[in-house]
Amino acid sequence: MITFSDFSGNILDRRIVQALNFQGFVYPTKVQSDAIGLIIEGKDVLINSKTGSGKTLAFIIPICHNLLSNENSGSRMKVLILVPSRELVNQVYDVLLSVIRYCGNKIRISHLIGEDSSWNYISKCNIVISTPYDIVSSSDKDKKVKWLGNVSCLVVDEADLLFAFGYEKYMEIILELLPNSTGKKYQCIFCSATLSKNLKLLNSKLLHKPISVNGIPQANEQGVLDKSSIEGILKEYYVNCSNITEKWLMLYVLFKMQVIPIKCLIFASSIDMAYSIRLFLDKFDISAGIMSPILPFSTRQLIVQYFNQGTIDILITADITNELDEISTKDISSSAKSEEAVAYRGIDYQGVSSVLNFDCPTSVRSYIHRIGRTARGNSSGTAITFINKDIPNDVELLQLLIARNKYNNDKGIEPLDFGPHDVSCFNYRIEDCLKSITKTNIRRYKLKEIQGLILSSSRLIKGGYFSKHPEERSVLRSYHKHLLSTLAISGTGREHLKLTPRYLEEIVYPIVQSSQPNCNVTTATEQAIYTQFPEALSKKEPRYKLPRYDNLHKYNTQSKDISRKSQLKKEPTYETSTPDTLPAISGRKIWKLKHKKPLQRYSYIDTSKKKRNRR
Repeated sequence: MITFSDFSGNILDRRIVQALNFQGFVYPTKVQSDAIGLIIEGKDVLINSKTGSGKTLAFIIPICHNLLSNENSGSRMKVLILVPSRELVNQVYDVLLSVIRYCGNKIRISHLIGEDSSWNYISKCNIVISTPYDIVSSSDKDKKVKWLGNVSCLVVDEADLLFAFGYEKYMEIILELLPNSTGKKYQCIFCSATLSKNLKLLNSKLLHKPISVNGIPQANEQGVLDKSSIEGILKEYYVNCSNITEKWLMLYVLFKMQVIPIKCLIFASSIDMAYSIRLFLDKFDISAGIMSPILPFSTRQLIVQYFNQGTIDILITADITNELDEISTKDISSSAKSEEAVAYRGIDYQGVSSVLNFDCPTSVRSYIHRIGRTARGNSSGTAITFINKDIPNDVELLQLLIARNKYNNDKGIEPLDFGPHDVSCFNYRIEDCLKSITKTNIRRYKLKEIQGLILSSSRLIKGGYFSKHPEERSVLRSYHKHLLSTLAISGTGREHLKLTPRYLEEIVYPIVQSSQPNCNVTTATEQAIYTQFPEALSKKEPRYKLPRYDNLHKYNTQSKDISRKSQLKKEPTYETSTPDTLPAISGRKIWKLKHKKPLQRYSYIDTSKKKRNRR
């Protein structure tokens, strides 16, 4: 088995190998072993490999190697890396920093984000990462044109997206500024998990004798996969639903009964649907974050960071690209397909155990990119898709997925072991909850989120805007408080939804226990006890250890572990919130929560209108 140090006879720079070993990368993946040598030789390469297979390192490693090899030459290489979203810009930038960790100042890199980015420093860099829109809209045209005119390598990540969905006009402007490709002036590297035929025909005008690299693992003559090619197991399931209510029912059961593994990524077809899911889960005391295009870039970056660190276990994102299987570069509106609309593409959500398609994707291409967020590298994962039998597109996609599995002789997507009819006893709870999820409350929730960001904006606070305009801050605070109270009132009388009756738990638990995705039916401690002492299964425990079962007793199926760490996982509210609504991090308050002691309640007091009590 080859390593990065003795890779195919092409010895990589020792500084790069040292950085890779520091990150824990010793053996290249299949796509890396196939592509690195070709890119080092200066070939044009089309990389078509599944998400999570190491495509980013596959082009970053040889590019950095070539830059270090040519550092003594008179003309230094200039590399332009184009990606579809600003989140992906930061991600590629971080990967580059890790690869050049021991290279000192030999390689200069920069990421261009926003129209105000200056080319004074960027023009001196060897590698620039950006989106097509930010490149075109950036200022200082003279330095930009000069730098782009000397580009020796062009990398297009998620190429199938950047040559369509409203990016075509920006790509055409950039390609006109690059050196003339007729005489093979610069090297081209195109990457994606789904390269269509139309895209390959389009790229034939840009590429010079390109070599295709397929990252699908292959077995040797003995039929054994190489260890570097072994990937995680992805289990795919679908659930047939007759209407939208059954989808909400299955969503409730999957999370409340802890069927689906956590961390989970939920995909919705629209922004309003994403916020509906967020409100729905909140009603049942299930915390979740939301990746919304209406949020600013810095906030979205913070949400991704929280999710990767484990602060957020459930993340909801809106997929509004509506991709087609065969992308057409004509008649595609760019209004609704901005870079924020494709924020999920290419982003390395770390440690994702499961993907839930609440709304069925519109194409096989979109389905592949969605489920590719889990089972990355050597990790395993689960993907569950809700199929609405009343929507023709959902039924057609399911048929295409089943046909694709038969063609590839793969187990592929399977029906889940239980369906909505098996857990219909929860219907009354779902219907009660849906009464409060209205368009008005969704709009209020979005306004509350945006106003909270404005009130806590460091730029407005440090810039002194609120101190100069106190009346505007007062209006925002009062209306923000009004929205909070209105949303709280809409949930009044439904506090019982956060708890699950014991008798319903006993009915549904045996059904979902045999479900294949459920990896955590028993705890590790219980499994160890039952393995060493199998007689414990048949022995009856002492009476004082047994809980008193009451069919009408309600209890919370979620974890009751209350600690400072668990409290910090809660999303912080804004400065207008009362102290009793903030997460409990003091030892005294956590003790009170654990022992169900009453907490002191606070209320807003307007000192300007306070009246003295006269006797």
